[in-house]
Amino acid sequence: MNYAMRAIWLVLLTALMATQVDAQQLYKWVDKDGKISYSDTPPPKDAKDVRQKGYGDNVKPSDELPYSVKEAVKRNPVTLYANACENCIKARAMLSERGIPFTERNPEADPAASDALKEAAGALLVPTLTIGQRVIKGFAESEWHDALTNSGYPRSYPGILPKAPAPSTAAPAASTPAPAK
Repeated sequence: MNYAMRAIWLVLLTALMATQVDAQQLYKWVDKDGKISYSDTPPPKDAKDVRQKGYGDNVKPSDELPYSVKEAVKRNPVTLYANACENCIKARAMLSERGIPFTERNPEADPAASDALKEAAGALLVPTLTIGQRVIKGFAESEWHDALTNSGYPRSYPGILPKAPAPSTAAPAASTPAPAK
């Protein structure tokens, strides 16, 4: 075999090995002495609190969020009422870019979300953001940032990946009322 063929085989072998590493699992457990261990092999049978994760996980699970984020979520959960309007897409992107853990509800597609939005905001207006008991109707980025910061959320948290924005079918310039039910 000539030098070029050896180089090609080496590259292919390296790529194959890298692919296998990506597919492996990582195990975390507490041993009998209370020591936390990490390994790519399954833990012993007497291990406690065993957790299994893929190497490809990009979002930290809620049990690994920083304390400040956990406390903010507990005290002031964030809910975004939105559909596919342009301002809803901007609102979703802002929350995702900032790394805010939030629940999204679509009052057009979900009657329960529609009822919850009517109760919280008094109207079917999207986007609407609730942070704990606070309700902010319409998208005003600086107001949303201030409200989130005042509710204990950090200015940025890189542990949460942005959600993909919903496809836009229309491009209204202002907040759009959801259809009445």
